[in-house]
Amino acid sequence: MRFNNILSVELLIKNNVVIVPYGISKTEVVCAKGNILVDDSQGNLDEWNSAGGYSFYMGNKDIIYPKIETLDEIMDDEKVKKLIASR
Repeated sequence: MRFNNILSVELLIKNNVVIVPYGISKTEVVCAKGNILVDDSQGNLDEWNSAGGYSFYMGNKDIIYPKIETLDEIMDDEKVKKLIASR
């Protein structure tokens, strides 16, 4: 994921986006339940999903999770729409 300007970083902060570095368990840093993970590692996505989170894959392999090319695509997912409506 590449950020082209400071506005993108400001939007991430405003929307409570947490960036967890490679090699660190995402579920040890953020509570997965009811939250979204976008990742390119099936292992991370499996762990997140098992902990009650919503997993989205951003990469070029065929795996079981919804594959996205842009973050905007998450907003079209029915589970995400329900999550947002419940908050």
